[in-house]
Amino acid sequence: MSHTSELQRLPVGRSFVAAAKDAVNRADGTPVEMAYFPADPRPPVQVCREAVRSADVFVGIVGFRYGSVVADRPELSYTELEFEEATKAGKPCLIFLLGEDVQGTEEMFRDINHSERQERFRNRLLGSGITVTTVTSPEGLSEALSQALVRFAGGAVDVGGWRGPVWAVPELRGNEVDRPGLMDDLVAAVTRPGAGAVGMTTGLWGAGGFGNTTLHLRHTYRMIRVHAG
Repeated sequence: MSHTSELQRLPVGRSFVAAAKDAVNRADGTPVEMAYFPADPRPPVQVCREAVRSADVFVGIVGFRYGSVVADRPELSYTELEFEEATKAGKPCLIFLLGEDVQGTEEMFRDINHSERQERFRNRLLGSGITVTTVTSPEGLSEALSQALVRFAGGAVDVGGWRGPVWAVPELRGNEVDRPGLMDDLVAAVTRPGAGAVGMTTGLWGAGGFGNTTLHLRHTYRMIRVHAG
């Protein structure tokens, strides 16, 4: 996973990187990122390149800050370098851009020194020919990455099979209680490889009065958004 340092901490409560790790873990993967590299006598740029080459998938989470510049290639940030290495190595690249309407503190947006560079990098990703997904929340990132990893895992789920709206589903009132942890687990359960088998039924079971019906309703609308792209 490639990202700048502020996304490791922000938003407070559940950061974008934490949400991405949750998605990777649910897919039985192992997230690898520079922040957790052990001490190594080799130059950081060499360690980064080797880590990218050894990965199965490159996941780029790209916000509005440029991040650290590579010492011996000052025209690149480490995120750019890692993307470049993944492209050269022919790795599948899953790229997620933070959208302009994402909520966050000034630290997530302000880059005094390299804002123009970062804007060029974002535009380069958009024009790279790779499908780039825009996200505006950690929850949205976790959901989108989960879906992308399901597709990568072997196509066991026909994520393109949805052809229209689900009828007879009550409209959301707008005051439903958000339960992101349970929602992420439920989305992962119904989109995991093999869950799309014919005749598969997913049920929610529990005591009455604890929000099972509301969770099911919100999940239905979530899956509509997922399959609508």
